[in-house]
Order: sequence, then structure tokens, then C-alpha cells
Amino acid sequence: MMIRERTKYHTTGKHRKKIRKDYQHKVLNNPFFRARQKKKMRKNNSRLKIYLFLILSGVILGLLIYFVAFSSFFKIKNIDIEGLERTKVELIRDLVKTQTNKKHFLIFPENNLIFFNVEDLRQVLNQEFRFEEVRVFKRFPKTIKLEIRERNLAFIWRQQNINIFSDNQGCLINEAIINDEAFSKYPILESELEIEYLNPNDCLDLDQQYFNALIELFETLLSHQDLAPARFILSNERNSLIMDLANGPNIIFNTKEDLLKQVNKLIIIRQEQSDDEFLQLEYIDLRFGDLIYFK
Repeated sequence: MMIRERTKYHTTGKHRKKIRKDYQHKVLNNPFFRARQKKKMRKNNSRLKIYLFLILSGVILGLLIYFVAFSSFFKIKNIDIEGLERTKVELIRDLVKTQTNKKHFLIFPENNLIFFNVEDLRQVLNQEFRFEEVRVFKRFPKTIKLEIRERNLAFIWRQQNINIFSDNQGCLINEAIINDEAFSKYPILESELEIEYLNPNDCLDLDQQYFNALIELFETLLSHQDLAPARFILSNERNSLIMDLANGPNIIFNTKEDLLKQVNKLIIIRQEQSDDEFLQLEYIDLRFGDLIYFK
């Protein structure tokens, strides 16, 4: 018996029987269209994320600016001042407070420690008081610290019966108070001429040699009581400085020559003169080397 093999097609004469194809489970969508749609969705999501990031960053930045610039966290509360001996602390503190009422770049208040202008304060203090040194520090979050070194008192400037302290560069120290003891501790430099010696910076417009000579002579003669100077007088002759003794004649020094040599000549003259003879002298001129002129 023969067994026939099954086939998909059964042939009966001239006609073939076909089996229908099933299209129900076929994917008919265009794959390229779906890819474009997904790409567009991703692009929209990326833009949304960027917008959200920018908005969030702007909010955070705004809050940060407000916290730094306008909150009370960095507002100056303490003003610490060190080094003052003659100047009143209240005067310096008032200048600092005045500056805190200003605005930095016309926007940010200087009562905020971050925006407080240290250099402006230093310039104001130097203009008002001419300190030797001013150092300003910020101590976060609320403190301004000042370290001030006042100028050393070197001598007393006297003109028209007005006495004012000066430093060793001839710049006046108006805030220093002169008491009776000061006249014996510091040399007095006086002008008897109707000349304005002060420049716009409140400093004496003289060569530094006059100040150096004044201080050196005063310190050298402190140990010689009979040659104690009452004052020093500016001469109208160049390089000349007159020392007016408390008891005795005027002594004329050359500020350009060796002062110690001139002092030694004066000591010798004093030793060779009796008290009466010395007191009767009008002046002793030591300006010309080994030559000595006296009257």
C-alpha cells in the first residue's frame, strides 16, 4: 500500500487549492516614523529639564545673593580698636560707623562685612589723624578690627604762642595734648618770623636736617644741666639753627656739619668761662669749623 506525502497544495486536475495567509499579526507601522516620534519626545524632555534647571539655579542664586548682601548674618556689629594712646577711641569708631552708612557700588550696603571698603577707611583715618600705620582686618561674620600705631612725639612746634606736637618729620599731631611736663621732655622749635611754614598736609615745610639736628642736640645736651636748652629758633640764614639756653647766650649751630664736634667745642668754652662771663655772652657761633665766634 502506498502512502502519499501531504503537501500544502492539493491538485485536482487543472486547479490548485491555496491556503490563505494570515495578516492579522503583521506589524504595519512605519519603523522610521516611530523613531522620529521618540526622538522628538526626548528633545522635549531635555528642554524641560534645562528650563527647570535654569529656574532652580536662578532661585538658588537669588536666595544666595539676598543672604550674602542683605541679610543680617554679615552685618557689622563689633568694632575692635587696638594701639591708641592719645586719640580717643570714640572718634575712630564714629568714622567707621559713618562709612557703614555708605553703599558699595551704589547698591551693596557697607554695613555688610563682605562689602565694607577697607582701603577707603584707611585713607580717611590717615587724612584725619596721619597715623604712623593703620591696619584693618575683617573678622567674619560681624567684626571689623583696627590695629593703629600712632606717630611718635618728637618735638613741640611753637608759633605765635601756639604749641603743637610734631613727629620727627615735622608733621603736626593736633590730637596730642601738651601738659606742663611736656615742655621739659621735648625740645621746642620756634619761629620768630612772620612766615607760614605749614604745607597743605599740616607738615612743616623744612628740610629734614633741621628736625634731625634739633632732636640730636636736645638729647646730647640733656646730661649737661648748665647747657640745657630752653628752645630752638629757626634762623633766616640757611643751614643755621639757634639754641636759646635756659641760662646763657644763644648758640648757633650748622645743621650740615658734625653736631657732636660743635657740641664739644661748646663744652670746652663753657669750662673755660666763669659763670658770670658765660652768662654775659650774647651768642656763640659754632658754624665755621675750628673757628669760634662769640660776643
